[in-house]
Amino acid sequence: MGTRKRNLGFTLVEIMAVVVIIALLAGLVAVNVIGRIGRAYKETVKAQMAEFENAIKMFNMDTGKFPSDLNDLVQNPGLNNWGPKPYIERIPNDPWGNPYVYE
Repeated sequence: MGTRKRNLGFTLVEIMAVVVIIALLAGLVAVNVIGRIGRAYKETVKAQMAEFENAIKMFNMDTGKFPSDLNDLVQNPGLNNWGPKPYIERIPNDPWGNPYVYE
């Protein structure tokens, strides 16, 4: 009466099935994350544009003119009636790392 011992390893087919399942799950997660990052970037741009708009309006109300560039919102360009503090703390880059252009 011979008994055979079962080999306690995984077959190549079993390993490949697990790898395929993990790849599918990772793909689903990546698609959802990338979509949310894009929406977050767009919302960040909207918030930054609103902040620029408010700062430019305040600058205009105080000085009677519009800033020549965005740095005028951070540092006094030599105007007597420029606000008591900066209209905006700093000029951020957009979420993709590019500087904003004000014309």
